Amino acid sequence: MLIIQECEDFEQYSFEFDPEPASKIWVGDMKSKGVGILSFGNCIVEKIEATTDFRFMIPVRVLAKEEEITLFAVWAMNDKIQPRNRYIGQVWLALQEFEPLLNERTVLIGDFNSNAIWDFPKRARVTNHSEVVCFLSERKIQSVYHFLEKQQHGEEGANTFFLYRKPERGYHIDFCFASENLIARESNFEIGKIEEWIGRSDHMPIMFEFQGKT
Repeated sequence: MLIIQECEDFEQYSFEFDPEPASKIWVGDMKSKGVGILSFGNCIVEKIEATTDFRFMIPVRVLAKEEEITLFAVWAMNDKIQPRNRYIGQVWLALQEFEPLLNERTVLIGDFNSNAIWDFPKRARVTNHSEVVCFLSERKIQSVYHFLEKQQHGEEGANTFFLYRKPERGYHIDFCFASENLIARESNFEIGKIEEWIGRSDHMPIMFEFQGKT
């Protein structure tokens, strides 16, 4: 599967995918920029309809090998109208509505635009990064990188984003959270190397693999 932030509407593309996706979902406010979700092979994604739209916290069902995963594609955005709700605030508010969807087969992945180093007082935001981490941890959903590497939030040894594409301006703001029992399967997590990806994006890809249900 691929989750792509700042992605054009698939109808805008002039090239063909190889191989062709088995299913694809695109959500955005304008054709030039949104979130794209692509699945391949015997993996199918279906959007879960919600009563409230959060920009962008997109819930989907992932169906593969007789197993269903609940996945949230994340691109935490600014909110100029309600500044207290921006970035990690959007994730928090979405989690309050989507809490019934959280289960032992849940993945949240994407650009959270957040880190514990920016834990603002509650008067500045509806919540902060560490409270979101705690909320998910109480439901046995962990950041895969921090779980496997045994690192604390705010003390990451690897960066996922480089401001102005400068190596010295690196931050860890992209995350993959997953249920502990998915991580406990034979799993692997990787962050793309700056020397391979900086020419394409200021964000490095994050990749999570885990063994399917047997």
